[in-house]
Amino acid sequence: MKRIRAFTAVGVLIPALLMFTACGGKEKVTTGGDVNLLSMIPADAAGVMTMNFEKIRNLDFFKEAVAKMESKQADADTEKAFKSYQDFVNKTGIDLRKDLHAVAVGLFGDFQAAGNDPDFAMVARIDMDRQKILDIVKSEGKELTPMEYKGQEMFLTKDDSGDEMSFAFLSDTLATAGKPAQVKRVIDLVQGQGDSVLKNKEKLPYLEQMKADSVMSFVFDFPEKLKQAGQEGGPFKMDLSKAEMLLGHVDHGGAEWNGELKLISRDEEANKQMVTMLNGLKGMGAMAGPEVAELVGNINLTAAADHIQLAFNISDELIRKLQEKAKQKAEAMSIPEPAEPAEPAETE
Repeated sequence: MKRIRAFTAVGVLIPALLMFTACGGKEKVTTGGDVNLLSMIPADAAGVMTMNFEKIRNLDFFKEAVAKMESKQADADTEKAFKSYQDFVNKTGIDLRKDLHAVAVGLFGDFQAAGNDPDFAMVARIDMDRQKILDIVKSEGKELTPMEYKGQEMFLTKDDSGDEMSFAFLSDTLATAGKPAQVKRVIDLVQGQGDSVLKNKEKLPYLEQMKADSVMSFVFDFPEKLKQAGQEGGPFKMDLSKAEMLLGHVDHGGAEWNGELKLISRDEEANKQMVTMLNGLKGMGAMAGPEVAELVGNINLTAAADHIQLAFNISDELIRKLQEKAKQKAEAMSIPEPAEPAEPAETE
């Protein structure tokens, strides 16, 4: 399996079900339904992210991704359990277009330093027949190792890089996947043992600001290395020494993307200086063309005593224009320059 970045794309939709085929609280922060998935993320998570698939399933990129999956057919001699997306739907009874509802991800430790291989746990709320899925996993998951943890069956496997991964089906509506140690801690929470991130007093005020009805919402500790990087020399030096938390949300509606990003930093003077510098960069970016000028014009930066906030709204039409411009630029860069004509040979 791919690493965490794959889980944030279409692969995140149902990792516990697809893993083996690829290998061979409070109501305010409820993530898209009646189950508060954050209540199953351990308390010491350095960052959490929720995704609301009640909304995501209506977005064009999701529909296109599922359509692409539908168009693919496995080779006749493949050992994978599913020959096509429809075969997957027929065997599991799960259609990602209607049965997946919400996903929450928790990252642990120094995830910024971990790069593409962070310590993480994921919980998904999805309608399924757990026993039916377990039967398929056991019959087709040749590279899986089953084990029991506190009466809960879980499965171990390895991703493409050889790192150990695991998953478990907690009920007919809940599945979890991630690093084995963190999956065990999710199971603990489901069984009423341990504390969830909703009991983290430091993060709770920010978790309460998460937008349950948005496409995606997140709260992350601000990494120590980025605090230090902001102090280094260069033309864009920023004082991030008092940065504590990064939170925000992204949503879609009315043919536009909108959202906000808030950096918690209790240094009013440094915050004002940073916004002034960023607004200067916006002005420079606007000179790159009308599309970029429109883009930066829809980004609003403000400073307060304890935070910096970036709010944006970007239309679908503008995104299409930017994509087309980027495509044209890439094509222009890929066209080889004509070779210079060879100089005529000298004659004696």
